[in-house]
Amino acid sequence: MQHSTIGQKHGAGRIVRVVCRENPTAEQLSIQGECFLLLIITHGTAVFSAYGREVTASAPCLLCFDESENPQLLRSQDLQWWGVWFHPSFLNVNLNFAALRDEGFSEVAAQHDFFLLRPFLTRAAPLPLTDGHRAVFENRCLALRRELTEQPDWYWSCRARSYVMEMLIALERLCDCGSAEEAQAVAQEAVTYLETHYDREITLDSLSAHCGVNRTTLSRCVQEVTGMTPREYLFCHRMMVAKKHLAFTDVPIKEIAHRCGYKTVQHFGRAFREHEGITPAAYRTRAIKRRRKELQKKDGDNG
Repeated sequence: MQHSTIGQKHGAGRIVRVVCRENPTAEQLSIQGECFLLLIITHGTAVFSAYGREVTASAPCLLCFDESENPQLLRSQDLQWWGVWFHPSFLNVNLNFAALRDEGFSEVAAQHDFFLLRPFLTRAAPLPLTDGHRAVFENRCLALRRELTEQPDWYWSCRARSYVMEMLIALERLCDCGSAEEAQAVAQEAVTYLETHYDREITLDSLSAHCGVNRTTLSRCVQEVTGMTPREYLFCHRMMVAKKHLAFTDVPIKEIAHRCGYKTVQHFGRAFREHEGITPAAYRTRAIKRRRKELQKKDGDNG
C-alpha cells in the first residue's frame, strides 16, 4: 500500500512520506512496517481489531496505531472519518521507528523539541474529542489534503508538515489534559477554546462569554489550573506552535505569524523576541544548526 505523496510540478519526483484520506477503505489500513496512522472518527462508530483485542471507537474521537501490525476494520455504522498516514522521518529526517523506542530518545527529544509520539507507541484506547477539537482536526485534514493534492508552490511539503505538527500538538495536549481529572470545568473549557482558536483574535471578554462566566471567575480558574492567566496561556501556546513551525519547516515567517493569530509579521516579531530574546529568523537558523551539530555528535559517539 502506497502511503507517500510524490512531488509533481514543484519538486517533481520527490517522495514525501505522508498521505491524508477522507473515508479511507479498509484495505488502506495496511500499515505494517511502513508508517504510523492517525484516525479521526468524526461521525458514527467503528470497531477495529488491533493488538490482540477489539477496539470500539465512537465519534468524535481519535485513534493512533503504530507500524507493528495492520489494524482491521471489523464493522461500522454511519462511519465518517479521516486518516493521516505518516512516517516519523516526515517530521524530521533523523526520526525512525527504532529511534523513537530507544531508551535515550526522551533526552534527545527534550534537547531538540522533537515529538515523542507516545500516543502511537502506547496502544492506548480511543481518545474522545470535544466538538471544538473535532473541527480543528477536520480543518487541518482538509488543509493537509489540499497541500498534498494541489502542491501549489515550493512550500507545499513544509506546509503539509506544519499541518501534521499542529494535529500532533493538539493530540499531545489532549493526552495531557485527559490525565488531569480534577481540573475545573471552566478552566478546561477555556483552555480548549484557546488551543483551538489561537489563530484568531481572542479577548478576555469573548473568552468569558464563551465559557459562560465573568472575567474574574475565568481568570481565577485558569490561573489555578495552569499557573497562568488566560492571556499568558494564549501567548505561550502561540509561541510553542510558532517555534515548531520555525524549527521544522521552511514555511514563510509571515504565514506562521498569521496562523498563530498575529495580524502583522512585525507584531509577531516583537512578541517572539519578547518570549525568546531573538528574532524568528534567528531562532530558525539556530534550531537547525543546533540540531545538526548535536545529531552529528551523537553519530560520532555511536561510531
